[in-house]
Amino acid sequence: GDGRTLSVLVFSGEQGTPPSMRPLPTTAEWVQVRLLLADFPGLDASRLRAVAVTAGDPSGPFQFDLDGFEIR
Repeated sequence: GDGRTLSVLVFSGEQGTPPSMRPLPTTAEWVQVRLLLADFPGLDASRLRAVAVTAGDPSGPFQFDLDGFEIR
């Protein structure tokens, strides 16, 4: 990462339901991050539809590497 904070969005429940979000700070060093589904407010884990990692401001180029992704 380049130090900017990304967002992790988890979509669950009925189509059109707003996602539950958590911030994801990044650093220049490689780190392992674990996010618990229980920490996403309003999430219906029995009806998980999608997960997204998004970048916001500032606009422009950025770097973010994802080596693996697992839901348990």
